[in-house]
Amino acid sequence: IFSWNTSEYGTSGKVLWGSSPASLSQEVLDPNAGNGHAVTVGGLTPNTVYYFQAVSWDEYGQLKRSSVLSFRTLPDWSISGVVSQAARNSASIQWTTSEYPTSGRVLYGTDPQQLAATAVDSSVANAHGVTLSSLNAGTTYYFKVVASDEFGLTKSGSIGSFITQPDWGISGFGGSATRTTVALDWNTDEVALGTVRWGSTPALGNQAQELSATIGAHRLLVSGLVADSDYYFQVSAVDSSGQQKISPVIQVHTLADWQIGGFSGVSSQVSVSLSWTTLGYATSGRVFWGSSDTSLQSVEIGRAHV
Repeated sequence: IFSWNTSEYGTSGKVLWGSSPASLSQEVLDPNAGNGHAVTVGGLTPNTVYYFQAVSWDEYGQLKRSSVLSFRTLPDWSISGVVSQAARNSASIQWTTSEYPTSGRVLYGTDPQQLAATAVDSSVANAHGVTLSSLNAGTTYYFKVVASDEFGLTKSGSIGSFITQPDWGISGFGGSATRTTVALDWNTDEVALGTVRWGSTPALGNQAQELSATIGAHRLLVSGLVADSDYYFQVSAVDSSGQQKISPVIQVHTLADWQIGGFSGVSSQVSVSLSWTTLGYATSGRVFWGSSDTSLQSVEIGRAHV
């Protein structure tokens, strides 16, 4: 836009212009006669030097010219270097308009035809970045970068996409029992600290916690249990962001206690053959014997048997 005045007298006017000061072969006419003039020269090439001269004349044909001015048009700019990086519930988007400082925003959503959400980077700069938050895990999102310069020129990038990281959970929760203990095992695909709630009913009135958070395999031992009894267990795990996952309740039966049964003997003149059982459980054993029940010596049986 060029403006000039002929304050002393009303005139007509125009601007001569071109890519060389010696060849101002193009012109733009101001359609209004008066003291003040303004014209817009359009259709120029970005990042190019042009030369301009104002010319005015009165109704008697007297013509006067301004000095020749030169201007370089601003460089064109584009959106480039668009990069997305997704986490489980958020994503960061970076881009540049390296040729010219702009402000920008990102339109995004789960439908490429309806990018209804907006994240704004209002700083006027060449490098830009926004963080998209409160996203759903394991979900495909679509986005488009929009940038504007100080003159109102707005450009849009192409539609891109990213997939947020899948949610994590508890898997493989199970228990291995002895008569008085249950070893509980589970897995998480996120670093998490586990707490086991347990009890003799599904109400789960007790709890035990891991000493430290870990990823992958977890194990916790619950002891002091009663043999041949049902127990109920549930594990909850919390990751570093405070997100909690809870397993279903499982039931584990402790092993039954064992007793010596069927103890009997058959005697000969110089020996006694003795036998007994420990039904349902393999044990080692020994026999205490003697001529008085107050003075017994032992003979150890060197193998496990039932």
